[in-house]
Amino acid sequence: MAPTNPQSRLPLELCDDIIDLVALYAQVYGSGGVDYGMFEVSDWRFTLVACALTCKAWHHRALYHLHASVWLSTRENVRYLLRRCRAHPDLQSAVRHVIIRGPSQHAQGGLAPFGPIPHFGTFAAMLARHLPRVAYLRICRAAWTAGTLPLESIRCLPVYRTIAQVRLRDVEFKNASQFAALLSALPGLEYVSCTDVSCREHQRVIPFPYPSEARRVRELVVVNVADELVDVLVKLSDVAPAVRKLSHRDWLPMAEPGVSKQCQWLLDAYGEALREVEIISPNGTSPSPSPAQARFQLTTPTSTESLIDLSRQTHLTHLSIDFPTKQYPDFPRVLSILSSLKSETLALAHFRFSVHPAPCASDSLWVWDFLDHLEESPALARLDEVLARANFAGVPEGAVRFEVKVSEEHQRGAARLLRGEDWWAQLLAKRMPRAAGRRVLDCVVCV
Repeated sequence: MAPTNPQSRLPLELCDDIIDLVALYAQVYGSGGVDYGMFEVSDWRFTLVACALTCKAWHHRALYHLHASVWLSTRENVRYLLRRCRAHPDLQSAVRHVIIRGPSQHAQGGLAPFGPIPHFGTFAAMLARHLPRVAYLRICRAAWTAGTLPLESIRCLPVYRTIAQVRLRDVEFKNASQFAALLSALPGLEYVSCTDVSCREHQRVIPFPYPSEARRVRELVVVNVADELVDVLVKLSDVAPAVRKLSHRDWLPMAEPGVSKQCQWLLDAYGEALREVEIISPNGTSPSPSPAQARFQLTTPTSTESLIDLSRQTHLTHLSIDFPTKQYPDFPRVLSILSSLKSETLALAHFRFSVHPAPCASDSLWVWDFLDHLEESPALARLDEVLARANFAGVPEGAVRFEVKVSEEHQRGAARLLRGEDWWAQLLAKRMPRAAGRRVLDCVVCV
């Protein structure tokens, strides 16, 4: 056998670059499946493990990147991470994502949704000053008890000045004060995301606990969060008034009487600071009006969307709203929302409709009914008048986007009847001639 030619081997520097390239996925997808509280071993992790076991020259660099995302489910996990950081000081700067997760508790039908996280307090106290570059803190499948974050541990959290993002999913707080204490203790906070976060005690925080310095929070994501915790985010505006982006979604039925108006609370709290607003409504919770009501109704008083007032968002540039599934596009709600808007800097208004025709409606019957609805409803004509107002004069071409989701069968029926694949654009242009003439409309059809 001929000896291996050492010149045919890749330079170590190039191997390091390849490992670094693989590790880019760790920076982008470092949480694995954290949003669902599950540890997902991604391809990038498999690859880095293989690199670490290949040879001594590759081991250290691959190991460094493997520490970009650490999962802590027990106190022993925390102690092990501390030992690793002390034995290999260079690994301290590798940790970017820290995921705190409640222990897996088996229950009927799978895992219990929540578990205690006493190791979070252990993490806050023991790892302080050992993770100089940690930027993302994620907490999932956790029940926040009285001993989760003792006072001495809360005092350690301000040391983590590099933590810019906090994401909570499937977290249950005992009371709203615990949530407020967490947000108040992180001085570098810029992004807060809460998904399926509840609160056992119906108690509000008055006022938000003032930190020693103002907060620089720029983005809030709120998905199915208890009113008491949304109230904390509202009061957060007292110390972090410059939130630029808000995304809100509530899975609760929007048409139920007495439902909270969380989205409007947040809009009012952050006012003119907001530049981007995204509102997503749950599918199938708002009942469709009858054909007669839908044709002549301009507002829907019982729906959350019709009560959205954007008059305080005077510098809004991007607006995106997903409407619930209905028999017809909900243009009365669009009219109500755009009528309240006073911003002169709007760059994009994106409205998404998911249309579900009446049961047993054939393609041709649905198209005729759809056409009659758009022809007889006054909402589109009124909407054309609103878009002609002075504050919409600077709206760029294609900035008002109406996206409708319809089945392929009904799309083909509409295209045959109107003799063109651009049937959706034809319909809107006919009812909104001034907006169409200015080319501000962007009509999108999807399945």
